[in-house]
This record gives sequence, structure tokens and C-alpha cells, in this order.
Amino acid sequence: MSKKISKTVWRTIHKILKYIASLHGSFVKKVSPYFTARFCLKCEWISRKISRIFRCERASSG
Repeated sequence: MSKKISKTVWRTIHKILKYIASLHGSFVKKVSPYFTARFCLKCEWISRKISRIFRCERASSG
């Protein structure tokens, strides 16, 4: 029951965010949770380090 409620809450949050983003000319994109804390959007590099703050070593050095 708890998982079902949790999924419903996240679905509702996603709908609200999509609506607000559309009002501001933006969008919301669902992404896989895997590697999101270690993935660089600029160069698509995945770091092996796990830390609270991710800084891409490749994108910042170029």
C-alpha cells in the first residue's frame, strides 16, 4: 500500500512540474536514477568517485 501511495505522489508531483514548466516555456524530462550523481551532461563521462557534489574532471579541464 505504501509503495502505491508513493508512486501516486511522485506521479502527481511530475504532472505539476510539467504544468509549471510549460507555463515558463521549459520542460521536465524523466531520467533514469542510475549514475545521475556521477554523470556529466557536457561530455557524458561517468565518474567512478561517489561524493555529495559531482564535478566533472574532464569538462572543467578542457
